[in-house]
Amino acid sequence: MQVFVAGLGVLGGGLEGWEETAAVLRGDRPWEARDLVLQPPEILSGRERRRSADTTRLALNAAQEAVLQSGLQAREIAAVFGSANGSGMETHAILKALAAPGMPVSPTQFHNSVHNSAVGYWCIATGCHRPSTSIACHDFTFAAALLKAAAQATSEATAVLLTVSDCPLPSPLNEKRPIKAPFAVSMVITPQREPQSLFRLAVTWRRSTEAIATDLMGAADLRDLWQGNPIRRTRSGDGHSTLYGRRLAADPSSGRGGLLL
Repeated sequence: MQVFVAGLGVLGGGLEGWEETAAVLRGDRPWEARDLVLQPPEILSGRERRRSADTTRLALNAAQEAVLQSGLQAREIAAVFGSANGSGMETHAILKALAAPGMPVSPTQFHNSVHNSAVGYWCIATGCHRPSTSIACHDFTFAAALLKAAAQATSEATAVLLTVSDCPLPSPLNEKRPIKAPFAVSMVITPQREPQSLFRLAVTWRRSTEAIATDLMGAADLRDLWQGNPIRRTRSGDGHSTLYGRRLAADPSSGRGGLLL
């Protein structure tokens, strides 16, 4: 299965945007660890900005960059959003409320805790009525979301916005499901090569645990960050992958865009 990437968005600490990220992956500049300050997405109304959770802000900012780079209209692109954990802060607050006298659960927190909250905000903000999908698949989330988006783009001959993101959970949830830093990646996937296409993705399924030799283009400082977020756990061969029996390797910085799933 072959698809093309017409736009990319990346958001994380020290990786704020695709241009900065590509420079780090190419080895043109070192990765500098710094805290990520999540800004409310510009496409949201004032009320929605105040109500939105960090997980939504993270996903929408990355998605906005990818769509802007693609040159396509957001309202005309189908969407696949993925998150391994969803909104942990809201889930934590609801669990605390349920354990308190009177169980004072906030309607806004409940609204933001549902797993399709981020894509719901996206569709409202962009006026998109195209199909949308929300995926949660633990450490398999990125692979599952990518496979869904690529299959949809190919079978329906349409552009698909793929956005996968996760944020650290509050204690004590983080002790059971540690995530070191917030991170989001977004791609506008098309079935055919477009003038603005950045690279090609070749997606192939193999039932094998054979390791694929990959590296981080010399960005050794990214290794610890890579291991700390489930949507990045897509590399095999270094003893840290959790995609048992499945592998996903991509090198967008090379320009070839080779990918194996």
